[in-house]
Amino acid sequence: MIQNQSISIPLSALSLSAQNVRTNPREDIDGLAHSILEQGVLQSLVVTKGAAKGKATFEVVAGGRRFAALQKLREQGKIKGTFEVPCTVIEADEAVAASLSENTQRQAMHPADEFEAFKRLVDGGRSIEDVAALFSVIPLVVKRRLKLANVAPSLIDLFRKDALDLEAMMAFAVTDDHERQVQVFESLHKNNRHANWIRQALATDELPTNDRLVRFVTLKAYERAGGPVRVDLFSDQKCAYVQDVALLRSLAQAKLEKKVEQARDEEGAAWAEGRLDCDYSERNAFGRVGMIRKEPSAKVANQLAALQGELATLEAQDDSSEDDGAYEQIEALQEKIEGIEQGLQQPDPRAVKIAGILLTIAHDGRVEINRGLIRAEDKKALKALTSSEQFAAGGTAPADGCDAGAGLSGALRLNLSAQFNAGLQARLDASPSVALRALTAALWVGASANYLHRGEFPVTVRGTRPNLQSHAEGIDAGVACTALAASHAVWESRIDTKKNVFATLSVWSDTDVIALLAHCTALNIDMTGQSGPSDETQAIANAVQLDMRDYWQPTAEAFLKRVPKGIILDALREVNPTLDVAPFEKAKKGDLIAMAEPILVAAKWVPTLLRQREATA
Repeated sequence: MIQNQSISIPLSALSLSAQNVRTNPREDIDGLAHSILEQGVLQSLVVTKGAAKGKATFEVVAGGRRFAALQKLREQGKIKGTFEVPCTVIEADEAVAASLSENTQRQAMHPADEFEAFKRLVDGGRSIEDVAALFSVIPLVVKRRLKLANVAPSLIDLFRKDALDLEAMMAFAVTDDHERQVQVFESLHKNNRHANWIRQALATDELPTNDRLVRFVTLKAYERAGGPVRVDLFSDQKCAYVQDVALLRSLAQAKLEKKVEQARDEEGAAWAEGRLDCDYSERNAFGRVGMIRKEPSAKVANQLAALQGELATLEAQDDSSEDDGAYEQIEALQEKIEGIEQGLQQPDPRAVKIAGILLTIAHDGRVEINRGLIRAEDKKALKALTSSEQFAAGGTAPADGCDAGAGLSGALRLNLSAQFNAGLQARLDASPSVALRALTAALWVGASANYLHRGEFPVTVRGTRPNLQSHAEGIDAGVACTALAASHAVWESRIDTKKNVFATLSVWSDTDVIALLAHCTALNIDMTGQSGPSDETQAIANAVQLDMRDYWQPTAEAFLKRVPKGIILDALREVNPTLDVAPFEKAKKGDLIAMAEPILVAAKWVPTLLRQREATA
């Protein structure tokens, strides 16, 4: 074995040798310079004697990065040219071999050694900032290494043996509880020990700080009450989690109860209830009374007009834009409009003694107020009330129905009513027997002086067709309108407009005349002034077995872009109660629509306003 000479050489006597095999740029010289300044040169440079005559010089064949760091310190005036550098002197003919050996034989430090070394430095009294400065990294890097060093020793051993990868170690580091870390590791199947599964298992008793309850209570109020928060140091989104969910729910319940008392006093409801958790089926368990829209004040009317004008402008722009910001602005405007509209809704005054309100927490932490609700024990009382002559004289309020357009804008209600109108026309056109009775009923409604619901009957006897296009742009291209147009073209071809129509029909069979009567009656169906089918309209729809799933789909343009995220999420829960909606709740409006549309279309979901229901007798 060759015995090489180890000596100290002044920095000014050293130069980089052409025999050094590393030619690529040397990285992080600043960090190494700082380390040398703090701790000195811990590993000798490998040098050969220089060829210059007159004074002793040496050329660095291995350790070029350390030499560059020393030169930088000299340039900065932090060391002098006389600084003694530890060196190992070898023969010139061994230079290339020595340089190659140092650059290829060095074994990289295992990451576990690195973060445990960081821990020893901090445990030895150095601050996180000092350690960060020593290695030219930001303090967050040191904090992450310390977190990794605090994983259970048995898991670190598995990491050293490559039985766990670094991503898994980062996931285990979200908690300092070694027992919990090991418990989760042992509970997961070996094929499921990936970072996402580990994080989910460790965070089962926590909630992210963007959860609806945290937004409602506010993180500041939770922390002020002594609630602990855990920050995930390994998340690029700087995720944080509340760890005392019981405390959070207690704070939320107390705050909600105050909101309930305030709402009861302001709205004069017969009862008020608040629920932190209330899914679609629970809300549907309540009956509903008819809602009446009170006239807004001049100030509110102007505010609504301004918001609706702004919304119309944005929606027109959004047709040619995929900007998430535009979706968010539209959603914000929709929510403002809905908030105002909901505030204008009040239960039918005749049912106010039994109608109440339910307060729930929306996905974004806002309080939602559901008005005009009837509890199960009060449904009999409402039924008795709606069957009384006094109540019937004033209008309809279905006992077990619901506010079919709840949460929808006035324009969208009219749009859906136009769609329902078109579907009913198409079905009535194909149902002569029902059309005959509908037309006879319409004639009687006009002839009777005592009929109470004249304004609710959908068949007119004016011979003019309703303008559905004004409420639902593009409806003429829909399935229902296309079918009706095709039928109309057939009748146009059979009746010569130059001849006497009565004379033409007088030679037709009763079957043909009744079929034409059905077509004409269908053309005269008009419920466009209503924001939903009346009982009279619903009775006809049931008679012709109208199923709006045959004529309408919940596409982005038809529905999803025009409603708040909460309604889309409720629809998803309805079609699949076991669906994990968390990814949908976190998505931006545009992404949510893209994710939800195929699911809702495939399920043939329709909003309540378009669904079949029993008409009040």
